Amino acid sequence: MLKHLAASLVRRVPLVRAMIRFGVARWGKPGVAAVIVHDRRVLLFRHVFWTAARWGLPGGGIERGEDAETAIRREVREECGLEIEIVRRLENSPTGAVHFLCAAPDRGTGQRLPHLSFEILSAEWFAPDRLPHGVLPSHERAIEAAFEQR
Repeated sequence: MLKHLAASLVRRVPLVRAMIRFGVARWGKPGVAAVIVHDRRVLLFRHVFWTAARWGLPGGGIERGEDAETAIRREVREECGLEIEIVRRLENSPTGAVHFLCAAPDRGTGQRLPHLSFEILSAEWFAPDRLPHGVLPSHERAIEAAFEQR
């Protein structure tokens, strides 16, 4: 319930949106995102703090001293508790974020994930041709690239 209240504030209160944009611009860390595939479906999250899109790939910022592979493993583990296997690196997004095609282990890939962090409203598995409305365009391109090369 608290997550939904926070998400509502982020989306509806201009001052909160401006504070988040300022924080992102100020921290400006390079990003990573994972196209996690299992049974020809991709995992998408609805994030509490995202103002522009409703759905997106798991991911986040690269911390000081981390490489992109370590960062994406950490981010996915923190956000949903999955341990992932990196299959290959995809093209970087126009924003410079590093995208990876990843496999999910059998554990946790059914209806429930091990856990969802405070920043994730919900998580669902989608067929690549049935993505929900509101996926970030760069994430849609990463998903298309992942399935084209499979």
